[in-house]
Amino acid sequence: MFTRPKGDEALLLGPDEAKTRFHRSDVLFALEWSALAPGMGGWDVLLDDERETYLLSIVPPGGDAASFFLYRKGREVVLRWIAPAGSTAPLEVGRFPSLRAALLALCPLNDDQMQALHESLEVLYPRTLRSE
Repeated sequence: MFTRPKGDEALLLGPDEAKTRFHRSDVLFALEWSALAPGMGGWDVLLDDERETYLLSIVPPGGDAASFFLYRKGREVVLRWIAPAGSTAPLEVGRFPSLRAALLALCPLNDDQMQALHESLEVLYPRTLRSE
């Protein structure tokens, strides 16, 4: 089980940030995106909580620690980055209309990868569960 951010990750968020959780279908998209996104060593997605996810930490290929952080602020998804040179002040990279758009801005998928991702989501999150 994952826990709410502590330590360095908690410093990324102000008191009014990350109060809106991600929908489980978006979290599943993020996990499948990490499995398909290209890069030596792959992309890792870490969740602050498996059931109620407020913060996603992204470890890029070749990285040994999370350097990208995604959270919702109102209707937008905020992407922040901590430079590998040891900077402690996170930089806001951008704001996106969805978690999916933010992830695809970090590392786009080609048409075949997107098709595979959507097929995986159909298995993991079938239409019969979507009204819950």
